[in-house]
Amino acid sequence: MPTPTPTPKFKVGDEVIVNGYLYKSSNATKASGVVKEKKTKITRYAEGAIHPYNTTGDLGWMSEVDIRLANTPQPEPELKVGDLIMIMSPGNSRPWGTGKTSYGIKYKRYILKIWNGEPFPYQVGNAKGVTTGYYKAEALKKI
Repeated sequence: MPTPTPTPKFKVGDEVIVNGYLYKSSNATKASGVVKEKKTKITRYAEGAIHPYNTTGDLGWMSEVDIRLANTPQPEPELKVGDLIMIMSPGNSRPWGTGKTSYGIKYKRYILKIWNGEPFPYQVGNAKGVTTGYYKAEALKKI
């Protein structure tokens, strides 16, 4: 689970792109949905919450890591197909995030494929091409 940040990265009124899990409340532990690359505005901020941001249309509460400013270009991925990585935190059994949790923490694996635009875009597996799971970039460490 994300930890609350002491100062907000975004403020009410900021135009943002949201791409990730939605929660029914700012401290919910289970996601209630997923949103992909939707342009919206921050409408509420819950200080000290795990998922402190809500947006136009009350889509749901979101974590800071799943939001970026609308006018900020998305950085090129540092990880590329074929890179040797170490899994540092859990992922999912599906790139769109609706499957079971994938672990493999501390396993050394390879990036097999990148599913651009998905919440868990990095398909990770062994040298024979057998998939371990799908992960966010911050869950992987390039070796």
